[in-house]
Amino acid sequence: MHVAGAVADNWIHLGWAEVLVPGTSSWRPLAVARGVVTMYLLAAVQITSLLRKRLSKRAWKRVHFASYPLFLTATAHGVTAGTEMGTTIGIAVAALVTAALAGLTAMRYRGAGSPGSPRPCSPGAGAGPGRLALLSATSGSRRRRSR
Repeated sequence: MHVAGAVADNWIHLGWAEVLVPGTSSWRPLAVARGVVTMYLLAAVQITSLLRKRLSKRAWKRVHFASYPLFLTATAHGVTAGTEMGTTIGIAVAALVTAALAGLTAMRYRGAGSPGSPRPCSPGAGAGPGRLALLSATSGSRRRRSR
């Protein structure tokens, strides 16, 4: 939707080649290139999610680590190409979302190795306050398998 809107926009004049091939845009080429790279990273993460049952856990996990650079490129794209980023609200939203993700990532990695700590849910797995409470209540009684 975002890409089609950019192509349909008469003000920036982007064609399909500019939104599919990084570095070909004459309008803010670096910002648009970041958006193109983000789109491909997002596609890889989404497609592997749909194919998860057919992929090894290792392959799926390796692709899903692309979510971190995906967030960075998406944020950089929004900051450099977005028209709202010059406003106080735009900057505040970008800073708040970035701080939230950094905090959640730190919590995830700080608790990942400690025995008995609840494993975070992926957003697509029905994560929510009830699910997290259930995980917290049951995680202490589970034994970890040795690998």
